[in-house]
Amino acid sequence: MQSHEVQVLRSITVSGSVLPSYTNPGEYLMSVQINNVRGDGLSLEQSVVSVEDVVGVSRFWRCERVGNEKGIAEGSKLEKMKVGWQEQVTMHFLLKPVAQLVAASAMSGNSKNFNLQFMGLEAAASRTTEAKKKQLKQIRNAEGEDHLPKSIQEIRREAQNREAEEEEEENKEKGKEKEAKHQIEANREGRGTGKGKGGGDTSLAAMVRGEASVVNLSIVWRSSGGEIDRFGQHHATNIIIQPTHKEGNGHDGEGGCPLHLCAEYDTDVTFVDDNKNNNNITSTSFNIVVSNRNTALPIKFKMLVGNGGCDSYDIVGVREIECELEGMGHVTIPERVVFHEPGNFNLQQIKLEVGGCGYTFSFPWWVRVHR
Repeated sequence: MQSHEVQVLRSITVSGSVLPSYTNPGEYLMSVQINNVRGDGLSLEQSVVSVEDVVGVSRFWRCERVGNEKGIAEGSKLEKMKVGWQEQVTMHFLLKPVAQLVAASAMSGNSKNFNLQFMGLEAAASRTTEAKKKQLKQIRNAEGEDHLPKSIQEIRREAQNREAEEEEEENKEKGKEKEAKHQIEANREGRGTGKGKGGGDTSLAAMVRGEASVVNLSIVWRSSGGEIDRFGQHHATNIIIQPTHKEGNGHDGEGGCPLHLCAEYDTDVTFVDDNKNNNNITSTSFNIVVSNRNTALPIKFKMLVGNGGCDSYDIVGVREIECELEGMGHVTIPERVVFHEPGNFNLQQIKLEVGGCGYTFSFPWWVRVHR
């Protein structure tokens, strides 16, 4: 059986990130960015994509769109999100722990009538591909132990042998096509029987087998531009909820930091002058919260607090501190900000150091100080 590559042009791209909720321990907040990258030559108005539904699949987590708790209880949906051409929108979801495999809409809570068999097929294909790559790597490593150069003829023979073995494996799978079709039908509701073996198991249960720390999303979209309506389905799989190891490879940036950083402070402050004593008494509390994103691995870190060269305010309190957090632990570091004049200021002047790697954060903490 021959295989052919088919180019598929995506209409949307999806990326997700998960951070723990410091107000509700055990729950997580997931931000999903959706980009409209359609390139089918339609006008701007016809290229708008409407997000019809977001289905979450996970073994131990239920996905609910933030702000739709009442809608889920009543079986209704929030207004659909529309994404213009080359635009990007961010949707936020709450992840709640459950005790069983969940495949349900994050918009309405409905758990039926989803075309999730393609997600199971993609996961099975990915497992099969990874298994083949691992096998080929082991063969090459074993061949490299001889430390002898190989002739072109030997390399060609080995390549031909590998192709023959792969073709033989494909022929074995061909006899199971009928059984696979029944399996796909069983997966149509997202509740596959999981009777397949190894990478060939196309059930959702196999996709999330033993993975308590990931969530998989199926984004259903629709475009009404042009002569006919177009429908699509995009899969964002293996979004990590609970990291089980230290992340980062010595690069700065919040993406690789194993810690989550947030702050509690007033975003609107009234400036008060003591003209008689020429003394400024305008200040507000500024609590910095650092959380360990890992499930069990303790993290030692150092936090450095700066002013970013700004003379309009001072952060009073701890300037440098070293702490160790247990898995999923967090610590609150109280500070205070004294303002010397009105204005809009970014209080994000925090740097974290973990294992010799320094992490700075691009998201701002704005505060407005006015008279």
